[in-house]
Amino acid sequence: MVNQLVFRAADTATALEKVQDNLGENAYIIEIKNVGNFVEITASLQEPVTDRGAAKTAPKNSVLVLSKRLQENAALPTRVDDTKLGHLMGLEEFKSNTAPMPQTSVEHEPLQDKGVDKSVEEGSLLEKAPDNKTSDQKQNEPSGDFPASEILVHNTMHQPTLKTGEEQFDSDGHSTVVKPAETLSDRLSFGDLLNIGLSGQFIKKEFSISEFSGSITKDHLLKTLVRLFWDPSSRRILDVYYNIVLLGTPGSGKSTICAKLMQHYCLFREEKPRILEVSPDKFFELDRLSYCARLFNLPFEKQQKFNSEAVFHAEKQLTEISWDYYFDFFEALAQKGKHLPHAKLLLVLPASINTGSLAEVLRVSRGVNSVILNKCDYGRITIKHLMMLYQNNCKIVGLSGDTEINEPIEFVDESIMRGFIEYVLGEAL
Repeated sequence: MVNQLVFRAADTATALEKVQDNLGENAYIIEIKNVGNFVEITASLQEPVTDRGAAKTAPKNSVLVLSKRLQENAALPTRVDDTKLGHLMGLEEFKSNTAPMPQTSVEHEPLQDKGVDKSVEEGSLLEKAPDNKTSDQKQNEPSGDFPASEILVHNTMHQPTLKTGEEQFDSDGHSTVVKPAETLSDRLSFGDLLNIGLSGQFIKKEFSISEFSGSITKDHLLKTLVRLFWDPSSRRILDVYYNIVLLGTPGSGKSTICAKLMQHYCLFREEKPRILEVSPDKFFELDRLSYCARLFNLPFEKQQKFNSEAVFHAEKQLTEISWDYYFDFFEALAQKGKHLPHAKLLLVLPASINTGSLAEVLRVSRGVNSVILNKCDYGRITIKHLMMLYQNNCKIVGLSGDTEINEPIEFVDESIMRGFIEYVLGEAL
């Protein structure tokens, strides 16, 4: 169904906000599901078709109703983020998952550890006995103040538990320092960051640590990477720039991204852009971009020769530049002096691109700093790719999945970027 859109976010509340921002509070929620680390909501402006003979009911699955229920749930002691549509729209969706405390019945006495009581009684009797042998045994026995679990450990190890920072000496004279758990598992040194895939220059510049001193927490690593690769103005691209130019290699998915932008303009914007394709390809009837333009009723033109005036001086336009005219485009861009305040250049990169191809694309795309990662369902970007984007001052403004056009481009926010960085780092964290 063309009018069904899919919105993805880190949690249900954020996804519902996206639906409300784009479709309004009376939009219909078709489906809510988990996709990896994200929550995915399918919504539509049209009421879902019900079975013949079924009674019409109020839209309980509208954005307004679900948002109010999420706000009510936020006041509970424990918030449940249930992304299953059946649970979210029912009466049981926002129950606290905190188990009730068991009540002690009058008929039953509180449970006691008989071993502890017996140890206390024996300790009292031994205090009264003057026998030296009994006194020696008393010193080896645990005190009655220990819980049952600590008594078991005490009897097994026959030695007290060390506190953090204390040293224990064995018979060979070696010492062992008990360190805090954070020092052992939650901090990353220079070598750890190198093993993840970060470059030495990046580590020294962004974290101010060296090969032999300093460390950072994992949370600090995530926050730094989000800050460096997320463009806070990414969601305002279509509001600020009226001339969008898509660049990329053959097969990167420029036409798919362009079609998704067409759908966005058709559904959410009053002013419709002109679609321009600059390509030497002569198969007009088989061209996918012209088909999508007809589908969304947008004006379309295809030029077989590059014309800088048609690209840079259009009133409102979506332009796709073929790789055949890549160098012509950047030569014309250099002559313009890059003074194009209302033109936005977006570099489309497939997630499966290898580092060699990425290096070449970035080399010839100097001055393009906004990147859309496409085909994320079929490939996985690595931390090495991110280091190459960092060296070219590139920011990630959009994420896209498969080749279907019924899912809009995910112009990333801070929470989506954090989830993406966590996905890229994977088991390294």
